[in-house]
Amino acid sequence: MVERRKATSKAPEQKLEISEEEQWRLINETGILKEAIPRRNTATVEEDTPLAEEIFGAVTLITPFSFLLFLFDMCVFLSTCWE
Repeated sequence: MVERRKATSKAPEQKLEISEEEQWRLINETGILKEAIPRRNTATVEEDTPLAEEIFGAVTLITPFSFLLFLFDMCVFLSTCWE
């Protein structure tokens, strides 16, 4: 028979409430809003990958897939030979 687990009652989490003035004071003291976040604009910056990296990427994908294709071909060949 399957026993059901009893739901464990968790104590409600106490949320710390900070007034809006205190929040703004903390934000201004830390200087979070004053810091500029550097962002890259991908529309204007186009990075060309060298040909060697493109060839390496292609070879790293082609090698395992060709090996799997070869194994599949061998499995089909062996399964048809035994019939």
